[in-house]
Amino acid sequence: MRASPYVIALALAQTTATAAPEVEVDIGVVQAQLRYDKTSFNAMPGAKVAITFKNDDELQHNLIVCRGGEGAWKTVADAALKLGAAGFDKGWLPESDLIVAATRMLNPHEEQTIRFTAPEAEGIYPFVCTFPGHAQIMRGEMVVSRYPRGLGDLRYRYYEGKWIKLPDFSKLQPAATGKIEDNKITLAPRKRHDEFGFVFEGSLNVPVDGEYQFSTSSDDGSRLLVDGNVVVDNDGVHGNRSRAGKVQLKQGAHRLEVQYFEGGGGETLEVFWAGPGFKTEPLSAGAAANSVDAGEFFPPVPGRATVVRVRLPSASARSMAVGLPGGISFCFDAETCSVRYAWNGGFVDVSPERGNGKGRGGGVCKVVGENWKVGDTGTPLLRFGEGDPAPRFAGYRIDGDAVEMHYQIGARSVRQRVEATPAGDGLEYTFSVAGGGPQPKVEIKRDEVEVEGSGLKFTVRRKL
Repeated sequence: MRASPYVIALALAQTTATAAPEVEVDIGVVQAQLRYDKTSFNAMPGAKVAITFKNDDELQHNLIVCRGGEGAWKTVADAALKLGAAGFDKGWLPESDLIVAATRMLNPHEEQTIRFTAPEAEGIYPFVCTFPGHAQIMRGEMVVSRYPRGLGDLRYRYYEGKWIKLPDFSKLQPAATGKIEDNKITLAPRKRHDEFGFVFEGSLNVPVDGEYQFSTSSDDGSRLLVDGNVVVDNDGVHGNRSRAGKVQLKQGAHRLEVQYFEGGGGETLEVFWAGPGFKTEPLSAGAAANSVDAGEFFPPVPGRATVVRVRLPSASARSMAVGLPGGISFCFDAETCSVRYAWNGGFVDVSPERGNGKGRGGGVCKVVGENWKVGDTGTPLLRFGEGDPAPRFAGYRIDGDAVEMHYQIGARSVRQRVEATPAGDGLEYTFSVAGGGPQPKVEIKRDEVEVEGSGLKFTVRRKL
């Protein structure tokens, strides 16, 4: 499984490449969060790459660049864990053909520069920290491609008129045309502040095959097309509003078109995209990365479990978000007393519930990261018989890096302790049951589940 990355853009857009320029990247550590501060960069095939890794944290970390696709980091991290007691002497650096380059294990506030040649094969090359327990979240990606991502040859057509929705600009005579030298979509060429429109067209370089998301945030209407196909429709007279859409794209140059009109009042146009190897990046001037998704990102408390009572997707109004050290989080539904799903990456964006100054609030919050199913179907894992009554939630207790959920099933009291697995690759449940009656049975939904123990106390492990 791959965590959703936070992005740094390092390359200029161009439609052809005749040389492999040198790439110099500084990568640090976000203190107490087990994260690299830059989790993506571009390199052309065969480019000379220099990574300066600065350990700004109070823990030991390394940085290992892997070949073999997006999942290669896990193979290398698992090999590091198998070193056992010898891992400390070897800096948790295993012998593996999947390793392209690696730093040593750096102590707090040390730094090291590694130099290597980017592979000739295009694709995504993950990098990872292999100190035990860090790999699940402390990762990034080097994207090797002949097509450094971004816009090039950006041009505009400017129109004046009064509309309540986007007109057919092809039937109108532009009041002005021009080229935007920095290749960032901007309203700066306008001649007035109301009753005008733009069509922006440029060449968008896509670094690798995959699914890409585009979004516009505009006041008033906007529309985004890729290769002539509408991906985002944000038309009409409205205040600043965001809309998004997804499309599968092949590596190479694609035609991007953005249409916009301003009726009256405020005037805003921000355009973003995201895709394999990078999170949200702006294609417009003055727009901050991730601003289309900007919200109140509730971070977990470092080193201990965190519980936030919020409404989450695909769960009841009594759901809660639980963040565990190491970057694994999960949704616990107090209505059904079950873990509905989990994710790794960030934690939770509570702005839809609180409004964030952009609405009434009360909405369903967003998980920040990549979801994975744990197999629970909305009922407790424990079954005592055919006539089990509905569970009744009785509260929770935070116990360091774990959380203990309490609920009743009939006369039986259940304590379900949830924590990350020792390897950081899934969730571990420890059940304690009191109240007598038949021995509980575990409803197994996936092959990746391991059960240890029996009777009234046992452990279930769910792998990612």
